Amino acid sequence: MPSEENLSSRQASPRFVPTLTEIVAPPGFGGGGGAVPQTGEAPESEVPPAPPEPIQAHGLDELVSELMARLGPELDVKLSETIAQVMDEQMPVLTARIRQAVAELVRQTVAGAVEQKTES
Repeated sequence: MPSEENLSSRQASPRFVPTLTEIVAPPGFGGGGGAVPQTGEAPESEVPPAPPEPIQAHGLDELVSELMARLGPELDVKLSETIAQVMDEQMPVLTARIRQAVAELVRQTVAGAVEQKTES
């Protein structure tokens, strides 16, 4: 049975135990993991960089228009090629399903016609 002295040496020191007022950051986040005091401000080493200035809506519209003007023709070609490739891959399955649906429709129509003929 371990002595009380051995147990206390294995227990974490209170400075390494997070409290309810601390945020525990995973390793690799900021200062290498550990508890971050919740004081309203993060320590300087933990302060994330300021986000870039937002692009104004008008500037964003211009950027999108310019990109579409440059990339539009190439995107159209690639989109057409991709659609053609997918259609080629799916055609055998689609053809089989269409034939099956048409065959079922013909059977129902013939059965209905035969039933009407026998009733009259």
